Amino acid sequence: MIEHHEGIFGLHTDNFSCLLRVNYFGLLELLHFGEPVRTEDAQAFFCKPGLGWGGSVLLEDPDMESCPDVMCLAWSGAGRGDYRESPLSLTGVSTDFRYCSHEIIPGTAKMTTSLPQATGGGETLAINLIQPGAELTLYFTVFDTAMTRRTVLKNTGDQPMKINRIMSSLMDLP
Repeated sequence: MIEHHEGIFGLHTDNFSCLLRVNYFGLLELLHFGEPVRTEDAQAFFCKPGLGWGGSVLLEDPDMESCPDVMCLAWSGAGRGDYRESPLSLTGVSTDFRYCSHEIIPGTAKMTTSLPQATGGGETLAINLIQPGAELTLYFTVFDTAMTRRTVLKNTGDQPMKINRIMSSLMDLP
């Protein structure tokens, strides 16, 4: 089952829960992945990280909690203050994808390629993140005992895009 309420997403089975939230800055944070919990209790999992090390970048000065390098993110960009290895690397372009929209899809969202994919999922959460010239869609499909995740990158600009690396997932755990 997938729930959404005030920027919090709850993905639940009998065996686990995954809680995500879109924070004030439009970044997608991972709040919890593990034992089943209620979506309504998400605030108990909000991370209060404080400031990172050395020359950390703040998204909003002087908010010490606005440092992307210490947030538990479900997707992270390169070149915008998060110094961990990003799941996406584009030649000559920093990546700073922010939340745009989402959709809860019954079943498994079909891929537009001939690559193999799991089928028979209960629901899929598609979260759209954008930046100038590109759109990223994260698909989370909940099955009875598992969750799958895939990432789709779309070039919406007028210039070619060179992908050095793209991964289906990033999971920062507190």
